[in-house]
Amino acid sequence: MLVLALDGTDLRLAEQWECDNLLLDRHGQIDTFAYSRDQPWTPEVWTAVAAGEHPRDTQTVEPEWNHPVLRFASNITRNLPLSVRSRLGDLVEAASVESREEMNFPTISGEHAFTNAEVKGWPGVTPANNLLQTWDLYRELTSGTCSKSEHHAPIVANHYEEIGWLRGHACTGTPLAACHLHLLDTMGHIYADRPESLKQYYLLADEQVGSLRDETDRMIILSDHGMKTGLFDDDRLGSHSWRAMVSATEDVEGTLPTSVFDVREWIESQDTTVSDRNELSPDTDREQLEALGYI
Repeated sequence: MLVLALDGTDLRLAEQWECDNLLLDRHGQIDTFAYSRDQPWTPEVWTAVAAGEHPRDTQTVEPEWNHPVLRFASNITRNLPLSVRSRLGDLVEAASVESREEMNFPTISGEHAFTNAEVKGWPGVTPANNLLQTWDLYRELTSGTCSKSEHHAPIVANHYEEIGWLRGHACTGTPLAACHLHLLDTMGHIYADRPESLKQYYLLADEQVGSLRDETDRMIILSDHGMKTGLFDDDRLGSHSWRAMVSATEDVEGTLPTSVFDVREWIESQDTTVSDRNELSPDTDREQLEALGYI
């Protein structure tokens, strides 16, 4: 089974642009939340999805930063109110790329929805290096230190890498694999006032997810929030909307969860002891390699 954390995917936009692969066989809006900020914040929501509980109730392990100044700052701010730590986090997000090399997010200390899964880039569970790179590139774009092509190329490349990682696990019979993908969130911020440009990235993501559907019978797609755009009567274009979504293929059991806090229980109710497909035979393995152009 594949679980895609498709960051910033807006349910209404996916419906408007008929992204049937993103919507899968059944879909709906899912309640998300804001905690340290006035809108849903990526690291908090994805950690909550995996933990199945609110961040204030989740025990986490702070990252061990090698840089002595950052390590000292982490230690002295550990017991500050979350709102204060959040503002300090804003300063880190605005820091230089060199200092951000030491940064990552606190991870859940106990068991979570993906304890026995293969996981890539999920904030709160594994290092989220692609997300941090995306934030760096967005800062450089908005400050005028890089062009759109210099910004877009590595982010789209990361998206293809993440899709490839998911396809690899589906093809080789991994029972449960989960990955965070940040393409639509980033492009939503950039093209909030130009919906037709944003639509092209939704269609790209839809096409890539469609390619995954050929490799697995069970897939879940989640978003942590939507995006306010000029397509609708939204205010504060480019800020996060509450139109988070959940979708699933028909072979995923149970009803769709109505809250991000219910996702862990839903995932754990699935049979993830066996893969969706039989393990590849040598002949099938060769067919896959030929399809990918390696032989």
